[in-house]
Amino acid sequence: MNDEKEKKKKKKKKELKEFLSESVRDVSKDFIQKISDDVNVYKKIRMINGLPPNFEADEFASWWNIGRFYLCPDVLTLFYDHWDELCEGDGGLLGTFEDSQKKMISMYRLAVENNFIRKRV
Repeated sequence: MNDEKEKKKKKKKKELKEFLSESVRDVSKDFIQKISDDVNVYKKIRMINGLPPNFEADEFASWWNIGRFYLCPDVLTLFYDHWDELCEGDGGLLGTFEDSQKKMISMYRLAVENNFIRKRV
């Protein structure tokens, strides 16, 4: 009798764990896509308009594009927790290049402060 209860309990735990991990995966996937879109827009605007480079923004864009965040997935949690601060002044698609650059710089600095990106001197 106790074995049956234990099995049911374990099954429920497993189902809950699978559900949670699936929903977390979906949120993570959407969040990664959102940042990837921001990085791509930043890079395209900078290339098209021939705007001056910014080391920190360009370094973050490169770091993101080569997928370094996969090596340290905790950085996604960090960005997610600070997303409102990172997007401060961001006008979305109608925002300025400076807003986009500021977001890249903010993400770079946050990642450096938390040792996810090694700052080159």
